[in-house]
Amino acid sequence: MKYWTKKVYEEMQAFGLPGFYETEAELEEARQWAIEDGHDFVERAIEYNEYRMPLWEQYLPRELVEYARNHQMLTCYLPEPKVLQAMQHAKQYWEDKWIGLCNQYAQQYQSILNQLPAGAIELQENCHIHDAKIIAVRELPNNQQIHNTESYKTIEIRLAHDSEYGYRFTFEGVTQFIYDVDILNNICLYKEIDREGEQHFAFGMLLCNAKGTQDSMNQMSIVFQSVTVEQGTHLGATNYSHASKSYGLSFGN
Repeated sequence: MKYWTKKVYEEMQAFGLPGFYETEAELEEARQWAIEDGHDFVERAIEYNEYRMPLWEQYLPRELVEYARNHQMLTCYLPEPKVLQAMQHAKQYWEDKWIGLCNQYAQQYQSILNQLPAGAIELQENCHIHDAKIIAVRELPNNQQIHNTESYKTIEIRLAHDSEYGYRFTFEGVTQFIYDVDILNNICLYKEIDREGEQHFAFGMLLCNAKGTQDSMNQMSIVFQSVTVEQGTHLGATNYSHASKSYGLSFGN
């Protein structure tokens, strides 16, 4: 991954700062709802900040980190104007950075568009796999008419949004398939495509496991010559019972 990396995603989470109630009346309504719901309004806000603190300490301006440590960034209170101003500046910084990253990737993609095989274009433009789960990964026999060398492999990856709708990507001419940890049951967050040498292309996915914790991030990259894309209701999770695993399939450097 060159654009949607673990670091970028962590920074995005860090700059997803807590929202505040705008008036005392709104705040009081939230307090009453917390009482009815049976949880401590202040304690819940402190827990949220403690959960976010490691990322905040790593990515936020020092001023905001100090506000958070001093409980000046708790959603259970109306913030001081200086705190709001600092948060607005931080949010604007991240918005500008995110737009810049999106533009960089769009420019890179457009620069290689006329070199991409049709399947890679479909994978990038017509497969909306954000939040889809990887339900199967397996190696298939090579198409001997296309790839008659053992150095090239064929890898199938299946994803499903729910029990009904899914995707099947069959990558051929694969020379590299790497990931941090087993990708089975991981959730797809972002994807990207790039050229890799003269005859190959690289497809990457930023993933997370179902826990969604800060240490759950995973990255996958596959270098291939061509890809066949299938999608539809017939590829949903309920229509697939093949037991598979991705560990042990990783190869390449």
